[in-house]
Amino acid sequence: MSYQAVHQLLEELKLLGFEQHLDAKVEEWSRQPTDVMSLLQQLLQEEKNHRVLKGVKYRTRYAGFPFPKTLQDFDFSFQPGIDAKQIQQLGSLKFLYNHENVIFLGPPGVGNYGKCLLM
Repeated sequence: MSYQAVHQLLEELKLLGFEQHLDAKVEEWSRQPTDVMSLLQQLLQEEKNHRVLKGVKYRTRYAGFPFPKTLQDFDFSFQPGIDAKQIQQLGSLKFLYNHENVIFLGPPGVGNYGKCLLM
């Protein structure tokens, strides 16, 4: 099977993550003593990552947010009362795996100036 035929089939099957990384992974694989299954696993993982990222972008756009905002973009110096370390820890979502609850407490109207408790 020719190089172009492989890329054409990957495009037709909509395996775009696989197709984007095929050349680099095959080049890397040819220099290492690994088996073909390892190469396939890496390429399929790239396809999975591509689909997850594409899904996140689609859902974010569909939600109609005016602009994307992440925890990395947040200016903690603007809100000195916020414990940046605790918020970053919450961003890891570890509390979900530990089956803990998160409670934000504070008087009405203070927004981000309240306290965060893990229970």
